[in-house]
Amino acid sequence: MKDRGFSFTSMEGSRAAARRSYDVAENEDAARRSEIRIAVADGECAQAADLPGTVDQAGRRYVLELSADLRRDLNAAAKLRFEALKRVRDIH
Repeated sequence: MKDRGFSFTSMEGSRAAARRSYDVAENEDAARRSEIRIAVADGECAQAADLPGTVDQAGRRYVLELSADLRRDLNAAAKLRFEALKRVRDIH
């Protein structure tokens, strides 16, 4: 994130900053632009670090150890993330 102009030390920090932008921005459009800049930088970092590949590899390794409920929850979370990424691409 530092290479993209942000000094977040964790994913939680970037998410908190995106939420805070709505409290400190002069208007909702400025807050939304800030949130989008953070989200795009976060996605670019994840791609550069091959986070999706790492998650896939870990998932294949441990999937059989997960309960059916946990697999269902993880699949639902993955679907939500995928849908959010599609929307970001449309906005960006």
